[in-house]
Amino acid sequence: WTEPIILLLIIANTIVLTIQAAPDIALDADGNATPSTIRGFFHGWEDYVLFSLFIVFTYVLQFEDVL
Repeated sequence: WTEPIILLLIIANTIVLTIQAAPDIALDADGNATPSTIRGFFHGWEDYVLFSLFIVFTYVLQFEDVL
């Protein structure tokens, strides 16, 4: 069961990273096309999902022998 779980986690990781990397096409209130840069982590839902995925990756890979 470990390999299918890891495959699903990799697919979920790919989907979240693709969504996170997609450019924002909306303009700000001033009409500028350049988005403002955000420094740091945990400013969007994608960061929380990726953090959770890596926690699960660590758990699955650490206890692979038990599963």
